[in-house]
Amino acid sequence: MMTNKFPRGEIFIRNARGDEFDVYAALVAEADALHHRHAPTPIKTAEYARPAERDFFACLQNPHYLLDVAVVPTATGQAVVGFIQANLIAREEDRAHTANRVVRIDLIVVTEALRPRGIGRKLIARVKTWAESMRADSVILDSYAFNIVAARLYEKSGFQVLKKTYMQTIS
Repeated sequence: MMTNKFPRGEIFIRNARGDEFDVYAALVAEADALHHRHAPTPIKTAEYARPAERDFFACLQNPHYLLDVAVVPTATGQAVVGFIQANLIAREEDRAHTANRVVRIDLIVVTEALRPRGIGRKLIARVKTWAESMRADSVILDSYAFNIVAARLYEKSGFQVLKKTYMQTIS
């Protein structure tokens, strides 16, 4: 179990490695459990939403995907404590929208024990740098309304609310 005791400045962001699928899946499960607790109807439990290993490896091999991890020092080496997954989307012009290149953050997860320690901010800064290198016009992401902590992180990182999605469950 990771404790929250590490020197505050010692957070490293690097590309994920193929041998890190299990820790990636565990972090996804942590996020899925949080989401399921707050929205059990549309969101599966973590055990039914396990990511596919082939998708993880496909992200690692695709130059239009970014899959980076946040690493902190431990007594025995390093521990992965978060990750960010994003992809570049080239959108064509349509009736109402201009053509653009958008980096979409698909997932960002920091283990709950280490929030808020600046890890999420560093992961987002990494995506912004990558987006610039990919000549993207903007970075977008979706967040559930109940996830107030995440919303604060995004707003502090310069994101603005663009649209809202509403849902009503039909019995």
